Amino acid sequence: MNVAETGRLRVRWLERTDAGFILRLVNEPSWIEYIGDKGVRTREDAVRYIENGPVAMYARVGFGLYLVELQETREPTGMTITLPDIGTSGVRPTASSSSRFSKGASTTSS
Repeated sequence: MNVAETGRLRVRWLERTDAGFILRLVNEPSWIEYIGDKGVRTREDAVRYIENGPVAMYARVGFGLYLVELQETREPTGMTITLPDIGTSGVRPTASSSSRFSKGASTTSS
C-alpha cells in the first residue's frame, strides 16, 4: 500500500518481497551501531522481522515503518515512519542504505 509519493520517491508498506533489502539494511555497521543488532541473519529472518514488526503494527494501529523507494526504478533507499498526528507531509527517511547516500536519494527534510 502506498503511503506517500514525491517526484522521486515512493513511501509504501513493507512486504515479504522486501526481505533482501531488510537483510542488507539491518546488518550495515551503522544500523547495528546506532539502532542495534536485530538478529536478522537470513532472508527468512528478514521475512519474520517484516511480518512481526511493521506488518503486525499496520494491522494493530494502522501505521508503522515504511519502505522508501525510488519512483523510477522501485529501488529501496531506506525506511521511515510517519505518525498519524504529523501526516505524510514531513516524510523523513530515518534509516538508509549507505550505498544510496552518494546518490542523494536519502536526504532528510527539515
